[in-house]
Parts: sequence; structure tokens; C-alpha cells
Amino acid sequence: MDTFTKSSEFFKAKIQSYLEKRVAEEPEFGAKYNNPEKNLDECFKYICSQVYESGCCGFDDDEVFGMAVHYYDEKDITIKEMPEIDLDRSRIVCFDKVVLSEEEMAEIHEQARQKAIEKATEEARRKLDEARKPKAKPVTATTTTTEQPQLDLFGGM
Repeated sequence: MDTFTKSSEFFKAKIQSYLEKRVAEEPEFGAKYNNPEKNLDECFKYICSQVYESGCCGFDDDEVFGMAVHYYDEKDITIKEMPEIDLDRSRIVCFDKVVLSEEEMAEIHEQARQKAIEKATEEARRKLDEARKPKAKPVTATTTTTEQPQLDLFGGM
């Protein structure tokens, strides 16, 4: 399961929890919430389409919960089409603690370990390549060149 799907499921669970709490507090909302023509997946799509249409990147909890309630309150609600979601750039973030399973934690640790190994290997290769490069001799004051007169082997013949 990719990160987007995991965060989406957590987001849906949070919305569902809020809606069920509201049903307990306001029984008249229960009839709307239990409408067989409405469901949580469509509510999620509605919220995402509203967020996409707004062009904003962040919303207060009350705004998101308000969109969810609006979805259930309205009889005929239109869910606008959105372009395909880019899973590498899209994130749904909820400010609650996410509990990961042992397997998920092990996977995250393994990915981090692999990245650390790759980084260390690349750094070692770079240093090795630098060490192998021939070094230019530094020019010092004692190694200055002076003109030497040319000797004539034949003595001016």
C-alpha cells in the first residue's frame, strides 16, 4: 500500500469518526448520514474535489469536517472531475499520531538504512576519486625559474 493510500485511509477514518460522533450528538443528522445513496468514498472524493477547486494547500479541521457534513446534508451534490492525482507530489496530512505496524516500521528502517549505505558509498567513492587524481605541485618561492645562460660547447668557433 503506497503512502497516499495509507494517508487517505487514515483521513477517511478521521472523517468517519467525526461524522459518527456528530450522529450521536445530533440524531437528526443520522438519517442523512445513513442515506444509502451516500458513502464515505464519495464523501472523500467530494472533499478532494473541493480542495482541488479552491487551489489552497491547507485547511482547518472545521473546514474539512464542514465539507463532509455538507456532502451528507445536500440531496443532489455534484462531485467535480479532477485530473489524475500525482501520487509522488500529493499528500494528505492529518495532525494526529499515525500508528504503524511492526512490518511498516521495519520497512521504513530498511529504506533509511539503504539510503544511508548509498550515501556513505557515494561519499567514499568521491573521496577515493579525489585521492587518485594527480596533484599539481605547488609553486613556491624556491622553485622560481631563472634564466641560465646557454653554454657554447665550441668556445665561439
